[in-house]
Amino acid sequence: MADNSLDSGYSVTFTIHRPAGDLVIEGWETWEGGVLEPASSKHRNAVTRKSTARGGLKERSSLTVSRECDAATWALKSDIDDAAGVDKYTAVRQKISLREETIGDPETVTGIVGTPTWPNYDINGGDSIGVLSIESETDE
Repeated sequence: MADNSLDSGYSVTFTIHRPAGDLVIEGWETWEGGVLEPASSKHRNAVTRKSTARGGLKERSSLTVSRECDAATWALKSDIDDAAGVDKYTAVRQKISLREETIGDPETVTGIVGTPTWPNYDINGGDSIGVLSIESETDE
């Protein structure tokens, strides 16, 4: 089971599909976006003049995940940077109970790995914790 990464009882796994094999990163602390936005349009019948809604293409907003950039994550920097704009990803968010049991079905988002934002470090900065975030486009 993945790390319980979000304070709200969720577990997030971000898998980058590299040519040499999958790169699985767990322990993400935030999940922003990835919201399903169904499009619809209104159509007016020429005979009855009634307006009816019709469904359209579903789209998903871009997804941003972020986590503490510890030494293990920093070691993956070249792989993550190389994957940006090229490789596919699968992000999975799963609700977790207090007993570490999964609740419901996981939410899965796929797309192309976007731009990673790496923390800036100040050698004299003290104990600041750097955060890695990756904003990615989705397939839907």
